[in-house]
Amino acid sequence: MRLNFWRLLRTIIFLGIIIYFGGRFVFNLISDENIAQSVVYGQLNLENTYSGMVFRNEILISTNVSGNARYFVSDGEKIKKGIKVLEIYFDPELSAKDKEKDVENSTNEDIAQEIETEDNLSQTVQSLTVSEESLELEIQTLANDIIKAREQKKFLLIKDLKQDLDLKIDKKIMLKALSSSGDKSFKQTFVGQGELQEGQSVVFKSPSSGIVSFSSDDMESVLTLENIYKLDYENLMKEPIKVNSLTSEFVDAGDAVYKIVDNSLWMLVALIDKDEISLYEEGKYVNVEIAGQVSYGTVSKVFETGNKGALVLKMTEQIPDFQKTRLTQVKITRENYQGFKVPSSSIVLRNDKQGVFIVGVDSRAVFKPVQVIGYDDKYAIVKDGFVDVMIDGQEKHVRSIEINDEVLINGNNYYEGDKII
Repeated sequence: MRLNFWRLLRTIIFLGIIIYFGGRFVFNLISDENIAQSVVYGQLNLENTYSGMVFRNEILISTNVSGNARYFVSDGEKIKKGIKVLEIYFDPELSAKDKEKDVENSTNEDIAQEIETEDNLSQTVQSLTVSEESLELEIQTLANDIIKAREQKKFLLIKDLKQDLDLKIDKKIMLKALSSSGDKSFKQTFVGQGELQEGQSVVFKSPSSGIVSFSSDDMESVLTLENIYKLDYENLMKEPIKVNSLTSEFVDAGDAVYKIVDNSLWMLVALIDKDEISLYEEGKYVNVEIAGQVSYGTVSKVFETGNKGALVLKMTEQIPDFQKTRLTQVKITRENYQGFKVPSSSIVLRNDKQGVFIVGVDSRAVFKPVQVIGYDDKYAIVKDGFVDVMIDGQEKHVRSIEINDEVLINGNNYYEGDKII
């Protein structure tokens, strides 16, 4: 009798093991059909890709003399103050040949474009900037619209109008602060005087330390740090900005010949959606990726610009071709969360408690409380270990989900105790 009991017990245990692992096997097949997903430790980056514009402290050096050019440093080279950058000298034979060659290489289209650039620079500045007068008019219009909406009891509209009004008032305050500042991020200097005679030369030395640039986009006087909050970025970023080479075998008086760019601090403006303005907090660090290189940026300001938002980042690390980059694609990661990674659709609310349903050992849905750290439209990161929840009016420390738990996707389709397989 005793022997039969132990034989029966072994049989029951054996059948139980077969049923358990068989059930797990079937469940795993079901899991492959997106019913459940195993809990893993992972990370979640909240990131977006935007159009970005680079703003620099830079000095444009131009020549007052004509002649042949001889260069002593390379584009992108970092130099100290007082380093010899180039020399302009006069050689009658070379000058005649080089000047003739430069004329041949310059097309009528190039010449017309240069004239147009010079003639329309002030017009370009006006079309791409926002004046304080127009901003004041927009503020007054919004204030009147709010009054009308209040009279018509359009309370949802009032909320949107107030948000726009606050953004424009913030921008007005920034513009006033900038107009009172005497600092200038763009400077232009001229070197040399008179007309060079045979055998004479003028040496150009760097006026400050920084990176040498032999490129110009003719927008240096417009795209300054002082103008950051005045520019209309929606229009400014629609078209590519052409970068021209400043190097030439022969230069004329009045030509720009090189720039010195301050690499210790620069600003990056990203064109974001208007509803993303509230996602970025001033003073906070974000990851910035440009041309495959990742660095850090500090959120300086976020403000509205037309129907978009402008995110201003203070940068200290260089990017590839920093000295001549103006427009670029930029990937910004504003948050990096680490913890247990689960599908966002698995998060549910039951009895005022946030949690997920996992598959219990008896293949039934079991509710487990979780603390969500961060999420996007696909995944959520939740705190591992224990969480604090209110049970019967008292706060208790309870175990949350564990690694390899099977979390049910689309958690709102389930209730406690539901049979899964």
